[in-house]
Amino acid sequence: MTSDEFAKWARANGEPLRIDDFLVVTPAGEFNGRGTLRAENQRFLLKVTLNGPAQLPDDCRRYTHEQFWKISGKIEENLPFSAMGISKERSSHFGIYEFHQATFHLERLSMVTEETRAHDVAAAKAIAQMPGEKATSHCGYLGRAYLEGYKPAWFNGGTTVRTINEFLGECIEQRDGMFRGELDDFEFAMICSGPDCEACLRVKKDRTVTEAQFLATFAAFRSAVAFVHGQETWPQRFTISQGIHTLHDDIYPRRDLPSTPFRLLGEAACANGADLRLALVKSTHFFLRNDAECSLVQRTLYLCRQSSLRMTPVDVGTLSICAVFEGLVIGLHSCLASSDSSDETAAFNAAKAQLTAFARNQESKGVPGFSRLTGLLSSAKPYRLKDALAWLASHLRLRWEPEMKEVFEAWSSERKFLAHGSKPNLDSFERMNNQSRIAGAINLIVARLAGYTGLAIYSALEDRYVQLTDEAR
Repeated sequence: MTSDEFAKWARANGEPLRIDDFLVVTPAGEFNGRGTLRAENQRFLLKVTLNGPAQLPDDCRRYTHEQFWKISGKIEENLPFSAMGISKERSSHFGIYEFHQATFHLERLSMVTEETRAHDVAAAKAIAQMPGEKATSHCGYLGRAYLEGYKPAWFNGGTTVRTINEFLGECIEQRDGMFRGELDDFEFAMICSGPDCEACLRVKKDRTVTEAQFLATFAAFRSAVAFVHGQETWPQRFTISQGIHTLHDDIYPRRDLPSTPFRLLGEAACANGADLRLALVKSTHFFLRNDAECSLVQRTLYLCRQSSLRMTPVDVGTLSICAVFEGLVIGLHSCLASSDSSDETAAFNAAKAQLTAFARNQESKGVPGFSRLTGLLSSAKPYRLKDALAWLASHLRLRWEPEMKEVFEAWSSERKFLAHGSKPNLDSFERMNNQSRIAGAINLIVARLAGYTGLAIYSALEDRYVQLTDEAR
């Protein structure tokens, strides 16, 4: 079995496979055995029978990921793998022979081991010694992430398939299904593979980058793909190679990727002039920053995607998106407007300081009611959400009317009822439109933070779009 065959097996949740040469390294020593592997409930289940009477250490304390046991073995005799995990499921059997079993629940398996690294090194040396061959150590990096159930928002290329038949001869077929572009020292592509696709990044032929730079850029590119398409980019298979050297090859069981209908771009937007390449490039640059604003946006987008899942009740999803939207606006206003020293802000802060000092003085004297009042005063801010949103809209060149004003009204209407236990007085159609506008505003804010200009979706459910520009509104 090859790693490609194993990846297909994992996607299909195939029949159990045999595991040979099993080895687990624990603080209490090394243990050998054999077993079976299957994919179930988005996990790999590795059930092994240990050699001899020895048992795995039974420790009830909690482990961190760094303390997981090192696991290795071979799939169907010839495919080495490694993993990290802990076994909490044990069983013992006593009879003519005594043996012990353990089950490991593993999120992923790595196909890169000491054995495969040694093979790559030997192959590289052999190639380097061939006449006319160049050493492969300077080859650029290539990253591939297999994404299940993914479709690029737009295509600008395709794939040429050549088929040779003994009777009919060679047949050439052109297939659509690829979007490609350039990003600084890199080239990227999203290539369809049936109902799935691969997100790929490679270094340009005349450029040189470090492994750390490539890994950071590939991670930022996947975050950009997730943002623009509104769907997580958790790969079922993740590979990084440099020439013939495979640096990473991680395989996961098949899993559904959380998605939201509220995305920045879609096929209709791209057909009407939205620039998918620019959106991916600008977003990748933004996620490479890895600063406080970037972390806030990453967390916000993840929560927004989780809030819009199909199985999420409307009230739960809308309340979650309201809270996410509020946190994003307040957080970005705090980061971007920290140097704001307007007269109104200065006056508010002075008044807050005076009242807080008075309240604390009364609290120290034991006067009833001032304990809670001190806490309220300490958390008071010189602006409301409407003020922060208006400032942010102006700063990012987003129109207040009609979009951002509608978003604020939608947020105010939904949160007023949901956060205080009341029943909304709007019909379900209006409420879904409110959710669509709030989620759309989150995307527009992030897109402008990244510097994207062009057509974008404002409200997916209402089929409304907005033209983002760098010009003042």
